[in-house]
Amino acid sequence: MKRIPSTLLLLYIYMLTLVGLKISLPALPFLEHAFNVSEVAIRGSVAAFFFAFGSGQIVWGAISDAVGRKKPLLIGLCISCVGTVVVIMSHSIEVYVLGRCLEGFGLASISPIARAMMFESRPLDTAAKQLGTISMICAIVPAVAQITGGYLMAFAGWRWIFATFLMLVACAAVWVFVRLDETLDVSKEKPEHVFKALRKILPSKTFWKWGISYMACTGTLFGYYAAMPYWYIIDLGYKPYVYPYLACFNVMAFIVGVVTTNKLSRTRPIESLVPVGLVIAAIPGLIVLLADFFTLTPLSIVVVIVSSTCVLAFAAGLVFSGSNKIACEPFPNSRAVASAVMVLCLFLISGVMAFVAGGVDVKHFQIVGLVLLALPMLGIVIHFGVKESGYSQSNGGLS
Repeated sequence: MKRIPSTLLLLYIYMLTLVGLKISLPALPFLEHAFNVSEVAIRGSVAAFFFAFGSGQIVWGAISDAVGRKKPLLIGLCISCVGTVVVIMSHSIEVYVLGRCLEGFGLASISPIARAMMFESRPLDTAAKQLGTISMICAIVPAVAQITGGYLMAFAGWRWIFATFLMLVACAAVWVFVRLDETLDVSKEKPEHVFKALRKILPSKTFWKWGISYMACTGTLFGYYAAMPYWYIIDLGYKPYVYPYLACFNVMAFIVGVVTTNKLSRTRPIESLVPVGLVIAAIPGLIVLLADFFTLTPLSIVVVIVSSTCVLAFAAGLVFSGSNKIACEPFPNSRAVASAVMVLCLFLISGVMAFVAGGVDVKHFQIVGLVLLALPMLGIVIHFGVKESGYSQSNGGLS
């Protein structure tokens, strides 16, 4: 008898993706000197990692729909290990970027496959709520990973950051090999060809209306996390092991958002909170724009940025579960591909946000405010402007 995939295992591999994204951030300002390159080149390496991670979603989603979930996941983890070894051994920016791209491409296998396994092995509403719970627990990872990376950078060096990550990925590969059972019987469930699936997903108004809500809130939050080392280390002079503690406030706000969603979903459809979250997500940019009219001390700047991004994190928590549930619901035979498209778009957006936000001086509140406001406003326009033909909130699904 096949075992239902352990929530603890799915949680661990989900956390790996965020560790891979965040643990190296404190080292970014110092890699300029290590490789003797410009700040733009290092920020470009972050964007390249996001692009590799995002584009890999489609590849792994299509493969896993065709051959099953377990083998592609194992192969992806092994590729990530190889990429991390390349990074550790790198002595030039070109080799470093190559290793990071391999690392990101391998990690890309986790999100679509784990999400598909979650929805294949549990009832839809249960899976959506458990995904929200996993997201809530994973919310601590950006803070913990950056704090860990900061201490490793300060007291051991940047290569030890990636050595630590390599051990975590190797443990995941062993755990998946030993304890994870296949959830997709490809002999019974014939997946759609990836291009056929994309022809259904890409024109879908339901997918974009709800998916863009998730992309806008989470993409802006990820962009802020990627900009933190530049804003706090370079612009404000914080130590690499000090500034990550500020992310703890964002973590708590995100958890509050997910808990609020779970509480309110008992009396109303979980997706009804998505438009509320989108509107709240636009508030941080407005706060920062208004703060530009005042003369602020460095401490006041930190207070404004952290408090406004906490509002953003709370909004991302409200939006997460409902938007993921509805965006992928119309595609039961292509869950992994639909999830992959969503995550691909998320990380393409996050990569652009990371590159742009990292190059902005945090003291220039007008520009920072516009950066924080852009995606939520786009999400609001699309969510409230797109009219669906088959979705009804009253019955909680597609008609």
